Amino acid sequence: MDDASIEIDGEVLLRGTESERVFCSWTMGAGVYGIRKSEASFFSSELTVVDASLSRLWRQIVGKEILFQSIGSNQEVLHVSSDSDSVFLCAYEERGHPKGDGAWDADVVHISFKVPPCLGE
Repeated sequence: MDDASIEIDGEVLLRGTESERVFCSWTMGAGVYGIRKSEASFFSSELTVVDASLSRLWRQIVGKEILFQSIGSNQEVLHVSSDSDSVFLCAYEERGHPKGDGAWDADVVHISFKVPPCLGE
């Protein structure tokens, strides 16, 4: 797996101080997929937890104050940033990943260092 970008079928859970938790996942809204954040899980069943805090994508953000910014007219991307580093969560997966054919499908969380081209911008 290339740790410069990954795709997951569930949700990202960011744990802060004390009991602070932020769940981020793809959701359907206004007829399109987007990335949303919530204080509760988006899923009714329990998901497998994988600690990614030491992965290349997350280790520079762990332990820092983070900010969230939605990008795209339908909130297709969520920018998660600290004072010096950031990752982007996208509601689409690259079709044929990891090679990709330039097309994107919905219902996954694509995580990367760069703004994914799914925005078509």
